[in-house]
Amino acid sequence: MYYTYEGQRTVLVTVGTDGSRPTKIAEDITQLFSPRCAPGGDAVYYLRIAGPPNELWKVPVSPETGHPRGAPRLVATGLPSWFITISRDGKRLLYSKENSHSNLWRLTVDASGRPAFHPLTSGTVSDGWPRVSPDGTRIVFTRLLNDAQHVYVMPIEGGQARQVTQSGSQNMSPAWSPDGLEIAYLSLEEGSEEAIVYKIGAQGGTPRRFARARPGGQWLDWAPGSRIMYPAPGVKNVLLLDPVTEEETPLLRKDLIEGSVYFALFSPSGGRIALLTVRRREGRRQGFLSVVPLDTGERTQVAEDAPFLVGWAPDERGLIAHEREAGGQRLVFIPLTGGAPRTLALLPSDCLLGDWALLRGGSGLVVSIEKVVSDAWLLENFDPDVR
Repeated sequence: MYYTYEGQRTVLVTVGTDGSRPTKIAEDITQLFSPRCAPGGDAVYYLRIAGPPNELWKVPVSPETGHPRGAPRLVATGLPSWFITISRDGKRLLYSKENSHSNLWRLTVDASGRPAFHPLTSGTVSDGWPRVSPDGTRIVFTRLLNDAQHVYVMPIEGGQARQVTQSGSQNMSPAWSPDGLEIAYLSLEEGSEEAIVYKIGAQGGTPRRFARARPGGQWLDWAPGSRIMYPAPGVKNVLLLDPVTEEETPLLRKDLIEGSVYFALFSPSGGRIALLTVRRREGRRQGFLSVVPLDTGERTQVAEDAPFLVGWAPDERGLIAHEREAGGQRLVFIPLTGGAPRTLALLPSDCLLGDWALLRGGSGLVVSIEKVVSDAWLLENFDPDVR
């Protein structure tokens, strides 16, 4: 058994031990994972993202052919897990339960490429999505606490963080206005799967909703550009929103034919955009870095099999990216004129690095680092059909 992707859908497939008879047994727009066969071979259990916590589903199959014998059905809810296994008698389910939190750190690199980490926040909440203000004196970020994610602002050196948003929504991807007086952000309100674009004063207050904006993803950018940028519906293009008139303009002259927009950032001058697009080939994710001038909308590819985009070099001669590789991870400089990436710093392999923001002038970065603690739990008689 395995899972794969068909467009935006996850598909579970059974296949013979000789590689023959691949058969689709379940599919969903939501992520499906950790498929496990029942001991008798007459069913397949799997997890479906529904939170967290997640849901346990079961589809009956033929032990001989693996073909489905009925529709999938829900077995259990409230599983705070991403991985499961089934006992030989089929009566017990073992799963892992993870607890995690993340804090913000300042990362600097010396002349020899040696990294140094300095804590900016602490505690067991989850801090992420950092962005440095245009004047380099403040950081805007999000904090997840009690099922709500708010926007906060704090001094660049750390210290007391001030809450900016007050709603009980999932607010994400905050970005500064060019003058540093306002913050744009995305919000997922309860019961909705579509993000809404807001802006609010950096000191707080009443947020303004951009009612006509229709972002197709969960990131945005603003300063130093004059317009707010986010992915278009279908993530085949990028939209630029005028915060005064609310007029939306597509960035690319032509929508992507293959793949999708994953992330984008304005250049320090605001005249160009670095674009990370991804596509899946044979189950493998492949990334491409491009640069797009605002005045032409024409995309020029810079790197293939690209790592994650972190930001622009201060002189705009290249891009900074984060790359994971066997045995470690590193920060690299990718020149816009071509040539091989150059290592800027080797990073600890056991460091779970999340969201990034470059400090003003390229003197370092602000990064969220996650800590995960996991336990194993046993669930008895989890399936009422098994006696």
